[in-house]
Amino acid sequence: MPTDVPFSFFVSLCFSLPTPASASSSRFTQPPQSQAIVENDAADFSCEATGPSGDLHYEWLHNGQQIRYDSRVLQIGSNLRIESVQRDDAGDYVCIAASAASGARQASPPAKLSVISADERFGDILKGCKIVVATLCGVAQMYLLTQYKAFSHIFIDEAAASMEAEALMGIAGVKRSNCHVILSGDPKQLGPVIKNKRAASLGLDKSLMERLLHNKLYKVDDDGSYDTRLQLRLRRNYRSHPEIVGIYNQLYYDNQLIPMAPLQKVNIAANWGLLPNGEFPILFNATYGKTEHKHNSTSSFNLLEAKAIYWCVKRLLTDGLGNDVRVQPDDIGVITPYLAQCKCLKDMLRWDVEVGTVESYQGREKPIIIVSLVSSFMRPYFLSNPRRVNVLLSRAKCLLILIGNPESLGQNEDFQHIIDKCKLRGTFLKNFQKVEQKMRLGSYHHPKRSESLCGKVPKEEVKEADAAVSGVQVLTDVPVALELELYFDNLNINH
Repeated sequence: MPTDVPFSFFVSLCFSLPTPASASSSRFTQPPQSQAIVENDAADFSCEATGPSGDLHYEWLHNGQQIRYDSRVLQIGSNLRIESVQRDDAGDYVCIAASAASGARQASPPAKLSVISADERFGDILKGCKIVVATLCGVAQMYLLTQYKAFSHIFIDEAAASMEAEALMGIAGVKRSNCHVILSGDPKQLGPVIKNKRAASLGLDKSLMERLLHNKLYKVDDDGSYDTRLQLRLRRNYRSHPEIVGIYNQLYYDNQLIPMAPLQKVNIAANWGLLPNGEFPILFNATYGKTEHKHNSTSSFNLLEAKAIYWCVKRLLTDGLGNDVRVQPDDIGVITPYLAQCKCLKDMLRWDVEVGTVESYQGREKPIIIVSLVSSFMRPYFLSNPRRVNVLLSRAKCLLILIGNPESLGQNEDFQHIIDKCKLRGTFLKNFQKVEQKMRLGSYHHPKRSESLCGKVPKEEVKEADAAVSGVQVLTDVPVALELELYFDNLNINH
């Protein structure tokens, strides 16, 4: 590699290191090469020489001075390595090959090390980019963004979920007076996550987008009109089944959303045997389990709801949705508001089904969403935040299954509306815990059948089980092998 050091420097340097005549036959087969290294990266200089004695050892000089080695500057054989290059490391490096037998010394041509600052390198990259994508926290470290680029547009996605200080980091360096700043997000869903209650009460949990929307410039009139020069409202929903959209549309969006998802893509659960009304893919399973807490933990779990979800997931993966519609693990998402229940479900489910909290599912979607609401015979405090409810209702594309205690959940006005809607449309299943009693007989069948996958079941037991589920309408004749008792008896669940 050619060097940019003047030739006259080579001459003066070489003559400042006299070479005895006895070493005149020595030569460098691999002299060190000049290089440019970004600050904090590593630099490696390779050097190799041959001599008549065959017993050469090597030394390195930096700007004419012998190098002091430490944990950052290392000599490995004849080579030199500099970890985490700093600005002071810039300059000329010369390798000295010395013969132990004759004392002859030969100096290599100097190799120049140029140190490029990370900021300069970043600026060089930015100059060639028309679009820069970064996180808000990443932008805070890129203070040179505005030094090298004058952006015409700045887009902040999910702005409603960001603290105001985070959003300001993205726009603080605006240089052009005609730069357009676009905030996009849904202020009716989860906002910034603030764990300190004092900070939240002082307004830190309010995003910049939410605060601006309370300004009169962004006011929406009673007839639904607004200044389209300052805001646009995306009302078309291409994600979910119209009936699923209808639930949260009525509760949180004043019926302004317009369902636009193609029915052939989102109506795949219409023939599912456990869905009493194929036109309304929202199923509420009433489950009266016990809300528990692990020792030294404030998070809750509900084992009966976890068992119900295990059964439901197994049924979906085994039998599909009917009409040859198969269900893969990636098609199912399980949401629960409590970390303890999340851990319980992850331990319980043997398939690659994603389990997460409401916060982890924000901005996500799945064809099938199963929700474990956990709170039973206690006030469901997590429902006090309507944004959290909005998120868990709006993740499903084709089928939404809600599992919980209707008596406890009904204390919340929004959830009572959902329960009433499911009752009206025939998708509210009662006494689910008693359905499990019938499953213990071996497998589940339509009540008219008394045959089991494990053989015949005594008629008196069938009658007893039928009586236990008399209030449950099940539109299927496909057997379900549950095996819950054997599985849970041998399962070690660490909540």
